Amino acid sequence: MAQHRLGLGRRGKAEKWQLGVSGRQNKALCPPINGIFKVCCLFGDSQLRGFVQKDAPPPNPHRRQLIINCTPGGKCADVATEIRNFIYPYRPRLLMVEAGTNDLGRPVEDARQDFHHLLEAAKKVSEVVAFSILPRLDRLGSVVPVFNKEFERTAIEAGVSWVDLTARFPVQDLRCWAGDGLHLSDCTGLPRLAAEVSDVCCSY
Repeated sequence: MAQHRLGLGRRGKAEKWQLGVSGRQNKALCPPINGIFKVCCLFGDSQLRGFVQKDAPPPNPHRRQLIINCTPGGKCADVATEIRNFIYPYRPRLLMVEAGTNDLGRPVEDARQDFHHLLEAAKKVSEVVAFSILPRLDRLGSVVPVFNKEFERTAIEAGVSWVDLTARFPVQDLRCWAGDGLHLSDCTGLPRLAAEVSDVCCSY
């Protein structure tokens, strides 16, 4: 029986990567760093896989160099572990975090605590911007606003800039998601996310 598609976009087949220090698959897209332009980093979960696999064009901020680190299936605690152990070729001007969608099945207070620890780990590296959890079309989509409200409050308390992406990904635009309704599509969703990331990078 064919699985019902929630999103209408396409997404490339997931490659198998080596395990990172978090115990989950992990891979970084790290272009040659020349030390001239400012370095920005983006750490997150499988929403970033299409960038790292080059199934979708990665963000290309003007006069910035961007490192993208992806931990598929990673919760906030896993992404924090990867941040703490990553070897940075240059001290980044900005570190952006995109995480939380894999924490949605947990009690919100537990997830909020781990998000706090994630932000604290990132703040030890650089100035930090946190992106909201992206909307979802599946059964967990209904709790995303609840978690985002708590995560935003945590970011404000930690002195971290918060970027709410909800309006950029209206759930009526089914092209933004792959068939599972969770992951952004390579054709529409990720290019939209790339533009948002580039805008944030260029503001620092």
